[in-house]
Amino acid sequence: MSLLDKVYSKIEENKRNIEEGKINGIPFPFPKLRNSIPIIQKGFYFLLTAKTKHSKTQIANYIFVYHVLMYAYKHPEFVIPKILYFNWEEDEETILERFMSFCLYSKTSYRYSPIELNSPDKDRLLPTEVLNELKSEEYQKIFQFFVDHVEFCSDIKTTVAIDIKIKSWYREHGTINYKEAFYKDESGITHSTKSADSYTPNDDKEWLFIIFDHASLIQPIQNQSLLTAIGTLSKQCVTYKNIYKSVPILIQQQSKELGGLESSKQGRVRPDDTFLSDCKSTVNECTHFFGICDPVAFNIPEYLGYDLKKLGHNLRILELIVNRFGQGNQILPLYFDGAVNYFTELPKPEDTQALEVFYKQIEKINNKK
Repeated sequence: MSLLDKVYSKIEENKRNIEEGKINGIPFPFPKLRNSIPIIQKGFYFLLTAKTKHSKTQIANYIFVYHVLMYAYKHPEFVIPKILYFNWEEDEETILERFMSFCLYSKTSYRYSPIELNSPDKDRLLPTEVLNELKSEEYQKIFQFFVDHVEFCSDIKTTVAIDIKIKSWYREHGTINYKEAFYKDESGITHSTKSADSYTPNDDKEWLFIIFDHASLIQPIQNQSLLTAIGTLSKQCVTYKNIYKSVPILIQQQSKELGGLESSKQGRVRPDDTFLSDCKSTVNECTHFFGICDPVAFNIPEYLGYDLKKLGHNLRILELIVNRFGQGNQILPLYFDGAVNYFTELPKPEDTQALEVFYKQIEKINNKK
């Protein structure tokens, strides 16, 4: 099949999928960004950055774990997800407990953080009715779905070990197709070499998501620098998206310079490629580059028209900085509840009536504290 025929075939297949009630991707969780990124689809490579403690892991979990799993749970006819989670920062029990807190809050009025789920003292003993809710049949099915579809790989930390793990998964779940190339050495002798060219899954509904949290915690091999290790990992992510059509998600910190004296003078609050920590080449290889920030951490009274005295640390600014397939620099203000890892879109700053709902929720939470 020629290149042109291949592209025509893909366009026609995607059109036919929609006409037949199928999908070409998982809807992006925030509607206001769907003009720029309507779906999460196979073959996307996401880079997500923030300063330390600005919720980069939380937003990654919300989009690529919670949203993906719940969509697949409700639509098993479309998606069978597998998430390889290289959790170098948080342990797997904490990640699951965060998911429990999120599900409980999303489906009921119960708001209990992972700490509160574990009854920290006699004054904050988890109520029996909340425990019974968590152990109900519906929740147990959801949590078992999480356990069945998320595999934690915290002990795999080098690019070599990562590649072995991921390639092994591909071999177990499909066929790697190779192409042969020929070349002549200096003596004129012809040699041949094989390289992976494409991947045929055993089941087209199966999706592989690969989360790396976070880049600076990767373990360099031998005399390799951290910069080289991160750069190698990013290039592997390109291979995973291009050949195997998986969805890699690389979480990367911003350096301490963001929010420092110089950036403050320039009024720079949101993350960008300038302040990517330890390796800046990753932005050149991803398909989508997101940044998230907590404006109140920069000691300013308002940001983009939002009153930080009222919203405080519950405001997050998510920005689609780079979009290889459409418009970038799209800004989305979000309400964030860190106790239950919950995000939702905020109304515009001039819509005071709609914002009042969030102010009352924040006041309610603070009074409870």
